[in-house]
Amino acid sequence: RGRYQKVSENLEVKNVEHNGKRYVICFNPQEAERDAQVRQQVLKHLEQKLK
Repeated sequence: RGRYQKVSENLEVKNVEHNGKRYVICFNPQEAERDAQVRQQVLKHLEQKLK
C-alpha cells in the first residue's frame, strides 16, 4: 500500500507496516533496469544450455 516517495534521483522509499512491525522499502529504478537485463541474459544462457 502507499506510494513511493522520491528521495533522490535514484532512490524511492515507502513505509510498510506488517504484523505490528515497520519496514522501509527502498527502490532504485536504475538498479531495477540493470537487474532486468542481467536476468534476461541468464535466461538466454540457460535456454541455450537446455537445447
